[in-house]
Amino acid sequence: MTGSIDMKMKKIVLSLSLAGLLAPTVAAAEDESKPFRWYIGGGGGIGKMEPAPQGNAPGLDSTSDIGFKLYGGADLNDKFSVEGYYANLGDAGISNSDDISYQVYGVSGLWYFHNLKGGRARDRREGINLFGSAGIGKLDTGSDTPTDQKNDYHLHYGGGVEVFWKDGMSLRGELTTYDEDAHLYSVSLVKRFGVLPDDSAGRDAGNGADVGGVNTALIVPAPVPDDADRTDTDGDGVWDIDDQCPKTPLGSTVDAAGCHFGGVLAGVNFEFNSATLTQQARIVLDGVSQEMEKYPKVRVEVQAHTDSIGSSNYNLGLSQRRALSVVDYLAVRGIDRRRLIAKGYGSGRPISSNYTDEGRRRNRRVEFVVLGK
Repeated sequence: MTGSIDMKMKKIVLSLSLAGLLAPTVAAAEDESKPFRWYIGGGGGIGKMEPAPQGNAPGLDSTSDIGFKLYGGADLNDKFSVEGYYANLGDAGISNSDDISYQVYGVSGLWYFHNLKGGRARDRREGINLFGSAGIGKLDTGSDTPTDQKNDYHLHYGGGVEVFWKDGMSLRGELTTYDEDAHLYSVSLVKRFGVLPDDSAGRDAGNGADVGGVNTALIVPAPVPDDADRTDTDGDGVWDIDDQCPKTPLGSTVDAAGCHFGGVLAGVNFEFNSATLTQQARIVLDGVSQEMEKYPKVRVEVQAHTDSIGSSNYNLGLSQRRALSVVDYLAVRGIDRRRLIAKGYGSGRPISSNYTDEGRRRNRRVEFVVLGK
């Protein structure tokens, strides 16, 4: 009867471990509108084991060995993660007898309670972070030597430091106590995928306000001297002295340079994961090229931006290719290339949260910034 109960408990703990590993994949399949960041990791270290032999059993020969740990999980937000793990702590040496091997598996919750940089670095888990961990697990020992081990199923705890790099890589050092006689000091590499859920809406918009999808900090008009000519011939709200697109139609919506093709170009999108313009984007750019022909002295920076899904290096390259694609299209339509500067910013300048479909859609954008005279 005892063996049957033990087997059932073992199955329960193993199921919880697998659930911790598979939950991110299931969540993604059920609701793509709520991205998460999942990860895998593994490394090695030193296992510390101090079993207490029963009765006249031989004494300990060695209490430490080389061990390893494998795990996978998901970042729930900027402070909490959950993961399933398997660890082999190595063998405890017993005099004139079989060694006792230690293997543990279970689920853990991690709390990242301090970031040395603080501020936005904390929200993104950048740099050096301190964390604590706790969870439930199962400890298996393999040996013919009887011991006083009583806590097969246990609550474990620990903590450590994790150093985050770019592209989802980090280095984790930690100490975990699985039982009174079982500890693991380990160092491991971790690879993360996806987006870290947070409440970044509004915090990533740079120094400007988010007005209708346009970051107003991108274009800052130069201060106008008190004795400057404040004539506004075309009535677009931009003084003639700063207006690079004079004689715009009355009632046109213009940017700070007086041009109504500046700012976010609504409808300029690309095929999935490529720099190929959609048919709608070509139609929009046909209109932009016609407007630019009216102002042959205007120069613009063509800015392309992505959402945060994928590595930062990949997104930076993709955005640069997309900016060049827009420049190439306009050049074919007769706009002098010397008036166009292609610049990809990757995911570094979001104007909305990357935690929702709508936010990511707004972040995938092309902007025209009219350059100074």
